[in-house]
Amino acid sequence: MFRASCAAAVLGLSALAIAAPAQAQSAPSPANSQPVDQGRLAVAHDIVTLAWPPEQRDAMMQKLLTVISAQFKSGAPIDTIHDAGLRQIMNDYFNSIPELLKPAVSAFLPKQMDAIAKAYARKFTLTELQDVRTFAQTPSGSRFLQQSMEVMSDPDVAAVNTAYFKDVTVLSQQISLDLKTKVEAYLKTHPQAVPKS
Repeated sequence: MFRASCAAAVLGLSALAIAAPAQAQSAPSPANSQPVDQGRLAVAHDIVTLAWPPEQRDAMMQKLLTVISAQFKSGAPIDTIHDAGLRQIMNDYFNSIPELLKPAVSAFLPKQMDAIAKAYARKFTLTELQDVRTFAQTPSGSRFLQQSMEVMSDPDVAAVNTAYFKDVTVLSQQISLDLKTKVEAYLKTHPQAVPKS
């Protein structure tokens, strides 16, 4: 049970490592992506800058990672680990995630901000973007956009996320076991597929 719980925790945090920095990553532009209108793009960049001020981006993302990893930890079955040493290892692992992810997030965040601006420029008309920028330039608009990630630490959101992560941990155990069973069954009937060392 402990090994399954650990595997689920690692799998879940792998998803966290992908999901949270996914806000800080950008894939290569697909060959069929639409050209970006430069007028729209300029306004879109203004919106991105207002929503995620460059000098605050790293701190904003680090705080988000810390909040989400804490919620995941609360939903993980760490308390079921009876051995104090193993429990400490798992606690240390969860607590280290934000700092471990920080270099990757910091490296990709500027690229993601640029990609978001391009996405806005493709998705919205110039008038719509100008309307959003006008709103973002007001005190209320600026605060609304900059605080949008803060809702993740709201008690109601945190409670739902913690319950979600707990369910995901159980589901991850089931998925891992199912995958292991299928792979082992396949390799028994297809021994040539066993990786050569």
